[in-house]
Amino acid sequence: MAITLQTIADKVGVTRATVSMALRNDPKISAARREDIQAAARELGYRPNPLVSTLMTHLRQTKEPPLHTGLLYLVSGTRPLPWPTGSTPHLNLIGATKQAARHGYRLEPLWIREPGMNDARFAKIIKSRKIPGIIVGPKEDALNFPELPLEELSVVMISQSFHSPRLDRVLTNFHASIHLAMEKIKSDPHPPVRLILPEKHDRNVQHAWSAYYLYESFRKRNYKSPIITQDPNEAVEWVAAHPGCTVLATNLVLMWLNDAGLSEKEHFNFVSLNVENRSDLTGVKEPGLAVGAVAADTVISRIQLNMTGSPENPHTTLLEPTWQVGEE
Repeated sequence: MAITLQTIADKVGVTRATVSMALRNDPKISAARREDIQAAARELGYRPNPLVSTLMTHLRQTKEPPLHTGLLYLVSGTRPLPWPTGSTPHLNLIGATKQAARHGYRLEPLWIREPGMNDARFAKIIKSRKIPGIIVGPKEDALNFPELPLEELSVVMISQSFHSPRLDRVLTNFHASIHLAMEKIKSDPHPPVRLILPEKHDRNVQHAWSAYYLYESFRKRNYKSPIITQDPNEAVEWVAAHPGCTVLATNLVLMWLNDAGLSEKEHFNFVSLNVENRSDLTGVKEPGLAVGAVAADTVISRIQLNMTGSPENPHTTLLEPTWQVGEE
């Protein structure tokens, strides 16, 4: 006999709708009740029909689902949002919010640097709102990962900026980014090419850019050893001494050079490792919206499969960047 939702409902003594919600880890059902229902489903050997699951997903996505608070997006800053409109972290949040809504969840940002915010208050918010899942946004500074009740939560990180705990991650393929940029740069031995990175940017991508650049630089005479620094003057002095050079860098380095009176095209050529919201720049364009959307899909999948805590074998999902030619 096929095991159905009604079979589970009869065994536990609840309605079929309650079983359906519990198997999807809907926070409207108490954690204890969800656990009882899921245990009964396992005991009975229940397996969802993939065709029915596909149909229900389609129905939820083709109508406006009622949104309920169920997910938090951790922002490593204070209000208002600490990023410019159209920047990669901003696009991550927009992509995650829209995709969560397609699944019937309202994703709410939580500023973990808010005055008065601490681990105890954070845990209280999670418990009082019955939060089942969290997306951890990228960070720019040395902020430590907050103390979370991981064993009770489904969590996914965006980017590699937090090195621990070991969790599923969604991010741009940074090796592909630097490879794409270097493929686009002409191989002419003059003028010189140099990778220049702020230390925090090199650290946040776990040295993916600098490692690949160093590998390629052994084969190309015009590629100078990278400058990885906290001091803008180090970058400014080298560029000023090498007029016409090609600078491969993040946009923060471009700001350093511009602030020192050095301008693109007049003093140097600039190739961005992430153009973000700058349509005038030539370089790599990270898939910010898509990264956020996949992060939402991942955490909601973990919620629905009742997968909480730090996985034994975390997986990392890499999304490929594209190339942008700057507007004249």
